[in-house]
Amino acid sequence: LFGLPGLMCLIQGGADPESPLPLDIYGPVGLAEYVRTSLSLSGTDLIRPYAVHEIAVGPGIADTKSENCLHPSERRGEVIEMKNGQFSLFETKEVKVEAGPLVHR
Repeated sequence: LFGLPGLMCLIQGGADPESPLPLDIYGPVGLAEYVRTSLSLSGTDLIRPYAVHEIAVGPGIADTKSENCLHPSERRGEVIEMKNGQFSLFETKEVKVEAGPLVHR
């Protein structure tokens, strides 16, 4: 978690500045605000946009910042809610990425 803003900067260093595709990050609710605050407080501007997609375990707990409160490099991410016991994170014709809760003993 604490190294994520630095990793984002490192990844951006080799990024094509002409690419319109954002860096997509998936994580728990609160991650978007953490990344936004870390980048803002450090005065970091990224070459390419990023989007944080928050995985919401319960209703009504996702990031609700308005568009004008986003970091200049940030694009609004999705709130991903559980359906049929799984989180559907990403899907194309070729690949589908899902996540689910871990049950611990």
